[in-house]
Amino acid sequence: MLWLAFNGFYVWYMVLASMWGAGRDEARRTKAVLGGLLITIFALTTMISVTQGMHLVVYFVTGSLWGIGEIAYVVAARFWRSQVIYKRSWFGFPINALILAVTMTCWMFFNHDVVGAGCASRSSVPGHALFHMMASLSTLWTFFDFASERRVAAHLHTIN
Repeated sequence: MLWLAFNGFYVWYMVLASMWGAGRDEARRTKAVLGGLLITIFALTTMISVTQGMHLVVYFVTGSLWGIGEIAYVVAARFWRSQVIYKRSWFGFPINALILAVTMTCWMFFNHDVVGAGCASRSSVPGHALFHMMASLSTLWTFFDFASERRVAAHLHTIN
């Protein structure tokens, strides 16, 4: 859950600041703000999921934060492309969305709280381990996707 929330906040940071060249020279302040937001989100999601058993809901809320941010990123990069200074590779998020879809399908299929105890108990496949391996692959791919951001504009952008 924390990982999905971090990705969401980072993508929104790119949409609102870094893809336009802003926030890059203010790294300490940016890290502090993002760190504070992450701690808050982690505390809230942990409290909600532990006290009320709402893991699936929190996964969808934090994942939606990320997914909507990615849509906003693509729209901004497409419609305001002449003003964009830094941009990521176009294929990163679609591949990651596919990896996450398989990952969450594994999680839902092998999670007895979602599909019932019968499905998980009769399976000889280590579904929970498969879920974690796929989530790790998605985490690695997210790093490669975020690291693909490159300068695309030739003009200089100054920040006050």
